[in-house]
Parts: sequence; structure tokens; C-alpha cells
Amino acid sequence: MSRATGSRGRTRWPRRRPGDAIAISSTTPPQRGDKLTFNWSTDAPDPTHWIGVYQGDRKPSSGVGSLVWAYVPGASGNTTLGTCGLSDGPYTAYLLAKDGYHPGPDRSVHLHRRAARAQGAGHPVRG
Repeated sequence: MSRATGSRGRTRWPRRRPGDAIAISSTTPPQRGDKLTFNWSTDAPDPTHWIGVYQGDRKPSSGVGSLVWAYVPGASGNTTLGTCGLSDGPYTAYLLAKDGYHPGPDRSVHLHRRAARAQGAGHPVRG
């Protein structure tokens, strides 16, 4: 699910305040296919604020749509986004204001390939 940029891209994030933040809730490095949970907060809640995940260091205002996204209404909360359609590599999650595309607070995340099972791991083979 991509969120393409549009004419509303001129919306600007309110001036950064100590209460405007986004963080990844996971304590271990995420692996491809894991769900990412973001903890976010703002001093200026709005039902059309959203979190968007972009590849590498691409910015929401660059004309490239987000790879996954979700609305984050309210003053704070946790939002979970799936990563099954994303490949290994670096991504940046942004907290964006009022259906706009001007980046506010951001957080880098790197998805890692799942470790391969060790030879002989898993169920025994019956002969």
C-alpha cells in the first residue's frame, strides 16, 4: 500500500517541540517480515497526522510515495506497520502532519534478512 504524494504536499509540520517524536518500540533489530511498532507523540494532535516509511534516505517531499503508512490520530500512541513487502536494507519512518508530505520527526530503521536455519535444525527426518 503506497501513499503517493499530491497537491497537499505543502502542509508543513508545526515547529518542532519537545513533545513531537517518533521511536521504534522493538529492542532487537527488526528482520524482514517483522511488524514494526512505532511509539509516537505530538503536542499538536490531529486525526490526519500519519507515519510513512520510505526507502533509504528518501524524503516524503521527494515525489516518491511511502511504502507503508498509517494514520496516527491523538496526542500519542503505538502504531504497527507490516514489512512483508519490504526487502532488506535501510528505511526511514517519518511522522507527518495533516495529510502532508513535509517531514517532521524521523527515525531510521534497517531491516535484516532472517537468519537461515542451521543444517539439521527443525523436525527430524524419518527414514
